[in-house]
Amino acid sequence: MKTWFFVTAMTLTLGTPVGALDFAGLQTLVDRPTTGESIMIPAGDYRGELVVRRPLELRGLPGARLIHEPRRPGPTLWIRSPGVRVDGLEILGSGEGSERDHTAVVVSAPGATLSRLTISKAWAGVWIDHGDSAVIQDLSFRGLQDFPFWQRGDAIRISASNGVTLAGANLRFAADGVFVEKSAGVSMTAINVADARYGVHLMFAHQGTASGIATKRTVAGLMVMESADWSVGRSSFTEGYRVGSAGVREIRTKRIQIFDSKIMRQASGIELLDARDGSLRHNLVEENGVAWTWGGDNSGTASSANLHRGNLLDVAGTEFQEPDSGTKDHNHGPSGGSASMLSASAHHTRPAFDQNYWDAWHGLDLDQDGIGDTPYRFDPGEAALAASRPWAGIFLGSPWSSLSQSLPGGDVLDEHPLAKIPQSFNRGN
Repeated sequence: MKTWFFVTAMTLTLGTPVGALDFAGLQTLVDRPTTGESIMIPAGDYRGELVVRRPLELRGLPGARLIHEPRRPGPTLWIRSPGVRVDGLEILGSGEGSERDHTAVVVSAPGATLSRLTISKAWAGVWIDHGDSAVIQDLSFRGLQDFPFWQRGDAIRISASNGVTLAGANLRFAADGVFVEKSAGVSMTAINVADARYGVHLMFAHQGTASGIATKRTVAGLMVMESADWSVGRSSFTEGYRVGSAGVREIRTKRIQIFDSKIMRQASGIELLDARDGSLRHNLVEENGVAWTWGGDNSGTASSANLHRGNLLDVAGTEFQEPDSGTKDHNHGPSGGSASMLSASAHHTRPAFDQNYWDAWHGLDLDQDGIGDTPYRFDPGEAALAASRPWAGIFLGSPWSSLSQSLPGGDVLDEHPLAKIPQSFNRGN
């Protein structure tokens, strides 16, 4: 015989046995007009679409599973009240119909906390929609493995929600691992994403932080578009998916900081397409087809103290003009979650490189200060031509790769290349 328990705001109370608790009984408990209650859900399968319309806490005991009924619309769990907490539930499946119907958990009110949820066999995982100050921690999502990523939904989607915190997630088989749109002040830590289109996707997202992000087998580990004022550090973007992959891809951004991260085994390690006033520092950029690709206006973005090693080509960009004082600034509106377009620019400016380590540079450091006496020069035209030849991949890591990048001529890429690997990398990045 199944039992239910509830916790009042002040004391723990053992509930009276009510017979077998089915889904209808669970929905009745959830709907009962008692504020601040905690409902303990016994082990068992509850088939239906649960809606929470009042502040309460739902705690799933081991073996408690909320299962979406086949061919029915609606999210499997829909939180429509502020201040709801859900802990320890296993959720299987999602509905049919709109994007909201296809999502396992929808939060459309502020102040929700989701802890220790396991979601599987769902088109999409959790959607925070106008849910300011939501918290997601210790989430496991496994989407539709048999579908290509363009036919899946997002593991976590945050829309028009400010101050959301993500702390601990393992996400696999999704379109995007984490998609943040029209939101500000989002914080992410310890997020693992595999087998997805984008690991973390930022669109019209401002003033956020991310650390401990790990992505594998993605088209782009970190995709930042039309966003500003993000700090991303101590992360790992590796093992790109096919020829169009990138570890970090920025498109029309401002003040994006990438630091202390590993960007490895991608078609392009870092792509900057109109990325202004940003910073990339102390990153390991290793074993990529091309380390850096850029286009458009990247004025004000600086690259320093990065370690480049084992890349087929260090650069495949053609815009080496210096910044123009007439460059238009980005036009960011209020950061309260509204979409703010960035003003276009006709200028073509590369990021500024200084004091990076390049394994293809073979200059001298006669004064032994750790900084090369001669700049690192690179021919962008030849690099772009070589990158367009599929057979060039056979030279990855070969002596030819280093020799071709250290021939005389070309443009100055890094005025003060580091003559040796910084000790900080030897201790682990």
